[in-house]
Amino acid sequence: MRETVEKNCSPPVILLGHSWGAWLVYLFAAKYSDPVNRIILISSGPFEQHYASGIMNTRLNRLGAKEKARVEELMSLLSNAELKDRERLSEFRELLAKTDHFDLLEDAERVEVNIDAEIYKSVWTEASEMRSSGELLESGKKIRCPVLAVHGDFDPHPAEGVEIPLSRILKDFKYRLLERCGHMPWMEIHAREEFYRIVEAELEEG
Repeated sequence: MRETVEKNCSPPVILLGHSWGAWLVYLFAAKYSDPVNRIILISSGPFEQHYASGIMNTRLNRLGAKEKARVEELMSLLSNAELKDRERLSEFRELLAKTDHFDLLEDAERVEVNIDAEIYKSVWTEASEMRSSGELLESGKKIRCPVLAVHGDFDPHPAEGVEIPLSRILKDFKYRLLERCGHMPWMEIHAREEFYRIVEAELEEG
């Protein structure tokens, strides 16, 4: 990521990351302070383990009985370290996506992603361990640039799991909660315009 920034940008840069990408720019800013002007965290996962325990229950409770049973079945299959079935992983992803949004635009663009189950499992195992051990949050103490977190109130990833931990350890931290908004604010009917206003204002400050 550092090579990409140095090759294609004129530092200092503003980095925006969504979901797992929010953790990625957070960790980048903690390790490399000089090339980063500020970071924007969109729909980040919670930064402490105890906030994450209810995410799957929230998702399952938003599904019908058949879909819920299928998700639980797929979860069992995905726990197999040798799993390389992209079709099943894609099905799992699509079912969970139904629980992550409040009210999507009808013409919302969907990006097709080629999923590699082994890469996902490898990366997520390491990232999850960083959160459980406290290393993820602790690394934020090295961040010297301004940080903005934007989160939807319908996102199954609990907003307090971002706001509360980060407000404790970051020196320059702002937080915005979007109403009637799920995990992808730019695709939400009710929150899209406000989301863009917030991000554009932050870019202008940078």
